[in-house]
Amino acid sequence: MKEVCDCKRKCPNSNTDCECFITEDGMIYFSPDGTMASFGVDINGVKGPNRNGRDVYLFETKTRDSKDMADYRVGTLFPVGSKSWSYYKYGNDSGYWRTSGRCTTEAADKGLPEALECTGRVLDEERLEY
Repeated sequence: MKEVCDCKRKCPNSNTDCECFITEDGMIYFSPDGTMASFGVDINGVKGPNRNGRDVYLFETKTRDSKDMADYRVGTLFPVGSKSWSYYKYGNDSGYWRTSGRCTTEAADKGLPEALECTGRVLDEERLEY
Protein backbone atom coordinates (compact mmCIF):
# COMPACT_ATOMS: atom_id res chain seq x y z
CA MET A 1 0.00 0.00 0.00
CA LYS A 2 1.60 3.20 -1.14
CA GLU A 3 0.68 6.51 0.47
CA VAL A 4 -0.13 9.00 -2.23
CA CYS A 5 -0.88 12.17 -0.31
CA ASP A 6 -1.83 13.62 3.04
CA CYS A 7 -5.25 15.17 3.43
CA LYS A 8 -7.73 16.67 5.83
CA ARG A 9 -11.31 15.51 6.07
CA LYS A 10 -14.19 15.92 8.47
CA CYS A 11 -14.13 13.32 11.19
CA PRO A 12 -17.23 11.15 11.53
CA ASN A 13 -19.60 12.48 14.19
CA SER A 14 -17.72 15.73 14.63
CA ASN A 15 -17.08 19.10 13.05
CA THR A 16 -13.33 18.75 13.46
CA ASP A 17 -10.80 17.78 10.81
CA CYS A 18 -9.06 14.41 10.85
CA GLU A 19 -5.54 13.76 9.74
CA CYS A 20 -5.71 11.35 6.83
CA PHE A 21 -3.89 9.93 3.88
CA ILE A 22 -4.98 8.59 0.54
CA THR A 23 -3.44 5.42 -0.81
CA GLU A 24 -2.64 4.57 -4.40
CA ASP A 25 -5.82 2.47 -4.64
CA GLY A 26 -7.93 5.49 -3.57
CA MET A 27 -8.79 4.42 -0.02
CA ILE A 28 -8.66 7.11 2.65
CA TYR A 29 -7.36 6.27 6.12
CA PHE A 30 -8.08 8.82 8.82
CA SER A 31 -7.56 9.28 12.52
CA PRO A 32 -10.17 11.09 14.65
CA ASP A 33 -7.66 11.56 17.49
CA GLY A 34 -4.50 12.05 15.42
CA THR A 35 -2.76 9.11 17.11
CA MET A 36 -4.14 6.19 15.13
CA ALA A 37 -5.32 4.68 18.44
CA SER A 38 -8.60 4.85 16.61
CA PHE A 39 -8.72 5.06 12.86
CA GLY A 40 -11.20 4.89 10.10
CA VAL A 41 -11.20 3.89 6.51
CA ASP A 42 -13.28 5.20 3.65
CA ILE A 43 -13.12 2.23 1.32
CA ASN A 44 -13.97 4.11 -1.86
CA GLY A 45 -12.15 7.34 -1.05
CA VAL A 46 -13.56 10.57 -2.39
CA LYS A 47 -16.37 8.84 -4.32
CA GLY A 48 -19.79 8.81 -2.64
CA PRO A 49 -21.71 7.99 -0.62
CA ASN A 50 -19.08 8.62 2.16
CA ARG A 51 -21.47 7.59 4.93
CA ASN A 52 -20.87 5.71 8.15
CA GLY A 53 -21.85 2.08 7.73
CA ARG A 54 -21.91 2.21 3.93
CA ASP A 55 -18.30 2.91 3.02
CA VAL A 56 -16.84 4.52 6.16
CA TYR A 57 -15.78 2.16 8.95
CA LEU A 58 -14.03 2.69 12.28
CA PHE A 59 -11.54 0.64 14.30
CA GLU A 60 -9.91 1.10 17.70
CA THR A 61 -6.73 -0.36 19.14
CA LYS A 62 -6.01 -1.27 22.73
CA THR A 63 -3.63 1.38 24.03
CA ARG A 64 -3.24 0.44 27.68
CA ASP A 65 -2.69 -2.58 29.87
CA SER A 66 -5.17 -3.21 32.64
CA LYS A 67 -6.24 -6.19 34.71
CA ASP A 68 -9.81 -6.10 33.44
CA MET A 69 -8.61 -6.27 29.83
CA ALA A 70 -5.90 -8.88 30.34
CA ASP A 71 -7.39 -11.05 27.57
CA TYR A 72 -6.36 -8.46 24.98
CA ARG A 73 -2.79 -7.39 24.20
CA VAL A 74 -1.84 -3.76 23.69
CA GLY A 75 -2.20 -3.12 19.96
CA THR A 76 -5.19 -5.45 19.52
CA LEU A 77 -7.41 -4.14 16.73
CA PHE A 78 -11.15 -3.92 17.43
CA PRO A 79 -13.74 -3.25 14.72
CA VAL A 80 -16.25 -0.81 16.23
CA GLY A 81 -19.50 -2.63 16.94
CA SER A 82 -17.85 -6.05 17.27
CA LYS A 83 -18.38 -8.15 20.38
CA SER A 84 -14.70 -7.85 21.37
CA TRP A 85 -14.81 -4.05 20.93
CA SER A 86 -17.90 -3.82 23.12
CA TYR A 87 -16.22 -5.77 25.91
CA TYR A 88 -13.08 -3.70 25.50
CA LYS A 89 -15.01 -0.41 25.53
CA TYR A 90 -17.84 -1.12 27.99
CA GLY A 91 -16.99 -4.35 29.78
CA ASN A 92 -20.17 -5.97 28.42
CA ASP A 93 -21.94 -6.57 25.11
CA SER A 94 -24.05 -3.39 25.09
CA GLY A 95 -22.08 -1.95 22.16
CA TYR A 96 -22.17 -5.16 20.13
CA TRP A 97 -24.19 -4.50 16.98
CA ARG A 98 -26.44 -7.54 17.58
CA THR A 99 -27.24 -6.40 21.13
CA SER A 100 -27.40 -2.65 20.59
CA GLY A 101 -29.56 -2.73 17.47
CA ARG A 102 -27.87 0.47 16.26
CA CYS A 103 -26.52 -0.87 12.96
CA THR A 104 -29.65 -0.50 10.86
CA THR A 105 -30.42 0.27 7.24
CA GLU A 106 -31.81 3.65 8.27
CA ALA A 107 -28.72 4.56 10.32
CA ALA A 108 -26.39 3.58 7.47
CA ASP A 109 -28.49 5.30 4.79
CA LYS A 110 -28.35 8.52 6.79
CA GLY A 111 -24.71 8.04 7.84
CA LEU A 112 -25.67 8.39 11.51
CA PRO A 113 -22.98 8.03 14.21
CA GLU A 114 -24.39 4.69 15.38
CA ALA A 115 -23.82 3.27 11.89
CA LEU A 116 -20.11 3.10 12.75
CA GLU A 117 -21.06 -0.02 14.74
CA CYS A 118 -21.75 -1.60 11.35
CA THR A 119 -17.99 -2.17 11.05
CA GLY A 120 -18.40 -5.16 13.37
CA ARG A 121 -21.48 -6.34 11.51
CA VAL A 122 -19.85 -6.31 8.08
CA LEU A 123 -16.94 -8.34 9.41
CA ASP A 124 -19.21 -10.77 11.32
CA GLU A 125 -21.51 -11.37 8.36
CA GLU A 126 -18.79 -11.03 5.69
CA ARG A 127 -21.11 -8.94 3.56
CA LEU A 128 -23.08 -5.70 3.54
CA GLU A 129 -26.69 -6.74 4.00
CA TYR A 130 -28.56 -4.06 5.87
